[in-house]
Amino acid sequence: MPSKRKHTLKKEYFFPSITTTEGSEWKAKIKEINELELKETALFLTGLNQKKRKFLYGLLKKSRIEKIPFVHLRSDMELWELDFLIKDYKTQAFNIHTEAEFPLLYDLSKYKHIIYVENTTKPISDKDLKNWAGICLDFSHLEKRKIENKDWFNSDIKMI
Repeated sequence: MPSKRKHTLKKEYFFPSITTTEGSEWKAKIKEINELELKETALFLTGLNQKKRKFLYGLLKKSRIEKIPFVHLRSDMELWELDFLIKDYKTQAFNIHTEAEFPLLYDLSKYKHIIYVENTTKPISDKDLKNWAGICLDFSHLEKRKIENKDWFNSDIKMI
């Protein structure tokens, strides 16, 4: 018998991303986004220290980008950077690695309700779940655990 509950389909999005890992062409990605007249992107700040991030923020201000709904944080980011991204680019969610992997240098708890901890190279702890909004699930990391370390995989599944 069909459920009487109404189901609402949410419109889902895939965002082009500006990634800043070593060897990435992140400046070219901003140029490409401008050429394609895109107004939204995700932003992964993984490979940029603060000086380079400030340069990137300057490029963003000159770009066509109006919205950055998702940002991957670094542990050395200051609160003003999150304030800037939320105010100027309407960022709605952030993710971060566990503090066991990369301890935070600054207090970001003002936004703990929209920061999600990613399952990466350290197991997610109860403390991680208490300090942040939840889990940003990386399926490739989860699959790797399933293959390489069943105990760790089972621990991640329990946390999820």
